[in-house]
Formats: sequence, structure tokens, C-alpha cells
Amino acid sequence: MSAGAGGQAAGGADASGGTSSRSCPSATTSSFELGYFPELRDASTEESHPFFQITNRAATVPLNRITLRYYFTNDSGAPEIAACYWVTGDHCSLADMKFADVPVPTADATRYLEVSFPTAAGVKVLPGVFEVRVGFKAGSSPLVQSNDYSFDPDASAPTSAAPFPYKRWLRATLYLDQKLVWGTEPCPLGAPAQLDQ
Repeated sequence: MSAGAGGQAAGGADASGGTSSRSCPSATTSSFELGYFPELRDASTEESHPFFQITNRAATVPLNRITLRYYFTNDSGAPEIAACYWVTGDHCSLADMKFADVPVPTADATRYLEVSFPTAAGVKVLPGVFEVRVGFKAGSSPLVQSNDYSFDPDASAPTSAAPFPYKRWLRATLYLDQKLVWGTEPCPLGAPAQLDQ
């Protein structure tokens, strides 16, 4: 599991398995920012297509240091299947996509898709923007996106000038060396979000 802000385990569980007082890890940095665009924007759809734009304002980093997470609910319980559509430089073959339970589930987040690049040490994320476009489905059952933590129901429609209108987004998370550097992990019911400065 990737570590949360301040070394906390993702999802807000402490080492003993209980919920710590820092139950809603969140972070923003001046070095990285995550943009998000849902290619399929309907409340219910056969597939979910979360597209990401990483903005790197720091030094060049190897891609294998970066991990992304998208949080959702699997209403049908059917096994999920992920697909990669594009990684800057045509590196989809290096994407490792897996699903896991949110350690402390919430009403809008019981599962997450994690995208990492463990064999991509030779691929560099240069200062500027870097795109990761992925998708997933759960069997043949519709996915209800409207109750998914990471989904943006107010996403802009694409245009010829902006085919992927990414929005600065805190409800998906970016990790560098397994430490949270951007976004807010789902919070247990009733817990306020915390923002680490």
C-alpha cells in the first residue's frame, strides 16, 4: 500500500489497524499538480475513463516513482478490468493497473484503481505536463459514476480547442515514492478533510 501524507498508510488506518486522528490525508505541493477529466461523463455508463494530467513544476523524475489512484464504488461487485489508452511517449505497456479495497470505506469510495509504473525507471517525467489515460469496467454491469468519490459530475465537455479539458482535481491522488504529494484520500463518514501544508 502506498503511504499517505506524513508517512501515514493510505486510507487513514494506523499501524494497529484502527483509525487515527489524521483520518483524511490530504496534500498539495508547489512541485506537482494533478488534473482530471472523465472522458465518459454520464452518471451511469458501461465504463469509466479517468484521464489524468500530471503537472511537474520541479526537476525531472523517473516515471517509476509516480503512482496515481482513482476512488470509486463497485455497486455490482463484479470483478473490475482496467485498460490503458495513452501514457505520454506511448508508454501504456509500462502501466501496472490494479484494484484494491479502500482501507476505511466511505459511502462514495469502497474501491480504488491504482496506476503505477514499476519498470519505467528509464522514462522521464520532464517539467511540464504528462498524461495518463486509463479506463475500467466491472463485468457487463453499468457503473454508477454519480456516487464515486473521484468522479467529477461538473466536468467540462471537450471542444476542438481543448479535447481533454483537464481540471485541477483533489479527489484523485498522486504519490511520489509512495508518499502522498497531491489530493485528498477518501475520509471515513463524518470525518473532516485535513490539508497538510
